[in-house]
Amino acid sequence: MTFSRQGYEILEPFIGQQTLAPIVQQLNALHLKPTQGGLRNLHHHLRTVRDLVYSPKLLQKAQDYLGDSPSVVRVLFFDKTPSNNWLVPWHQDRAIAVSHKQEIPGWGPWSIKDTIPHVHPPANVLNQIVTFRIHLDAAEPKNGCLRVIPGSHLQGILSTDQIKEIVQTQPSVNCTVQSESVMVMKPLLLHASSKATHPIHRRVIQVEYSSYRLPEGMDWDINSNSTKDG
Repeated sequence: MTFSRQGYEILEPFIGQQTLAPIVQQLNALHLKPTQGGLRNLHHHLRTVRDLVYSPKLLQKAQDYLGDSPSVVRVLFFDKTPSNNWLVPWHQDRAIAVSHKQEIPGWGPWSIKDTIPHVHPPANVLNQIVTFRIHLDAAEPKNGCLRVIPGSHLQGILSTDQIKEIVQTQPSVNCTVQSESVMVMKPLLLHASSKATHPIHRRVIQVEYSSYRLPEGMDWDINSNSTKDG
């Protein structure tokens, strides 16, 4: 089944240990709080991450999926550990992070997360985004790997009732991913994750690339923040 029909793909291995080792070393020095499961805009904290997400290798791969020149539009970091162990119910990634609120027909609702404006755009915008989940550790069911319902993205933006029906009637897949590998997925693909039963590190750098050009006057949040090296 192709990526366009399945909605996800696992590239393994894709990123060498020589690239990831300095990132892991710098992440260990960040000392996240016990209840802090991750960070937004990780590339603003670590130059090694910025170099990776803007590398020709990843940009070219993103262009292969999008069919047009990509931009980095969001960089997140997640880490499931014994002190940060959570579950995520079935959902689609429908919100994008932008520079400011701007009323546009068909866009909404709006929300604020960590002072950053977020909005739900139309499906055609989300279809021009591809997510790269870069695995610093192996992910498997025992440490809360991602689960997906293949092909669910083809049904567009789903209501709560539609999600419940699909979850009850269509099979899901545990996405077991090795370290140094990348899981590529469409934002509208239904996905979830359970709490880890053997909570060990499950570190993931999630990068979103998009070929969509935002309406005039609006920018991606990623471009409106100052850069911090660490």
